[in-house]
Amino acid sequence: MSNISTAGTNSLIQEISIVWSIDDVLDVRPLLSKEQASIVLQHLKKNHDATIGINWDVIEIVSDDLFLKPIRVIKTLRYKEHEIEISYQESDERYIADIRIDDCDGHTVQGFCGLKTESEAVSVAQAFIDGLHYTEEEEFN
Repeated sequence: MSNISTAGTNSLIQEISIVWSIDDVLDVRPLLSKEQASIVLQHLKKNHDATIGINWDVIEIVSDDLFLKPIRVIKTLRYKEHEIEISYQESDERYIADIRIDDCDGHTVQGFCGLKTESEAVSVAQAFIDGLHYTEEEEFN
């Protein structure tokens, strides 16, 4: 918090205010631009819950709602001729498994999100691919 100001007379405090600044938003989300941090402050001013007020957690939640944290690619691997890309969505604290499936029309991507661990993401992707190959084997028999 950048500033706490008080006003009073005769040593009696009659009001108090806490001032949140762009720097405070950037402390929580350093990758935001100053313009984005200003948008967060505007949203907080207009929409904050008076029973909760504005605090560090609220600033983080509003920042995340307005500006998703980036998705980081953790690894790329191949399994049974298909490419699997495992990513981490910081906003949701979940993993994503994207599978590239090459077919006669080009390629399609099948995605699975909301996975709790990297190993779960890999397992889900591999199980999906195993199901594809099982279906292909049935068609040929």
